[in-house]
Amino acid sequence: MRASNWIVSVFFIGFFLWVAALVLKIFSPFYEPIFWAALLAYAFYPIHGRLLKWVKGEWLAVFLSIFLILVLMTPFVLMLLKLSGQALTAVQDMTQAVRHGEFETSIRDLRSLPLVVWFEARFIKLDQYEQQLIDWLANSSQAVGTFVLLKAGELTRNVAGFLVATFICLWLTAVFLKDGHTVYNFIYRIVPMEEEDRKTIFAGISESFSAVIRGQLLTACVQGLVAAVIFELLGLPVPLLIGIATFAASMIPLFGTALIWAPFAVNLAMHHDYKRAVILTLCGIFIISLIDNLLKPWIIGDKTKLPYSLLCLGILGGVKMFGFSGAFLAPVLMALFFSLARVYRQKYLNQA
Repeated sequence: MRASNWIVSVFFIGFFLWVAALVLKIFSPFYEPIFWAALLAYAFYPIHGRLLKWVKGEWLAVFLSIFLILVLMTPFVLMLLKLSGQALTAVQDMTQAVRHGEFETSIRDLRSLPLVVWFEARFIKLDQYEQQLIDWLANSSQAVGTFVLLKAGELTRNVAGFLVATFICLWLTAVFLKDGHTVYNFIYRIVPMEEEDRKTIFAGISESFSAVIRGQLLTACVQGLVAAVIFELLGLPVPLLIGIATFAASMIPLFGTALIWAPFAVNLAMHHDYKRAVILTLCGIFIISLIDNLLKPWIIGDKTKLPYSLLCLGILGGVKMFGFSGAFLAPVLMALFFSLARVYRQKYLNQA
């Protein structure tokens, strides 16, 4: 009888896991919109709860999700279109610069600066490296141009997929806002753990997710605002779009924001505007990028109890593995791993 029960239990668990794997595979094409819908619903669930005290009805979740998608997606789409046009223009400018020898002129002008002349007089002459640098800049500009053109073509082809993903994200955000507690309770109940361990694990996930959302979004907002102000004060073009682009790029730790301000600094130097190029470079290194190293460890690292170096490596790996969503998902997975390790140590190794 016991053997029969054991066989039935093994069969049931195996069959359940097989069906669960098939269900996950069915939903695998929609992992990205599902994740962003869950993220939006989690971030704005408290606001939805407060609004329910004033506005009754099931349509509140729908209206709130539409509002969130419009507020978040409209600037992103406008920025993407604007940056695509600017990127194509920049590619044309770089191509013209290569053809007309502007790289050579810029390097010679740079070598004529007093600081560079002093460096060459006391340390090393740069003549032997000049042609190598010119060739490297020319090859790099061509590689960047090819990459931008390929990505612009992919963006055009993926418009339909982007609209479908946006609609799914909109719909699921409304579902999670309305029935999020039901989904949470279902997942909570089917996890095969003791109640105390379950509470510890889920509380850790919730706290980590909250810290990651606050840390990533707050840091991104501050960096985007500072970048927009700096570009405005320096008289550089489209400071608002630069702020939005910096907001998105700041999700990548360490050097993410440099992907936005560094090309502008290089472009200013190529056009002999060395003063603004140096100011932008210094502001980018010691103000825009430094904010990331100050706020994220304080907000995310303090709550998740993760060292900043490990957090940075985890986010970089998460972005590479999962895309943009990895910036949010990686810290939560690392915090979950250490929570499980803590439970394992206490339950099975009998260590405090």
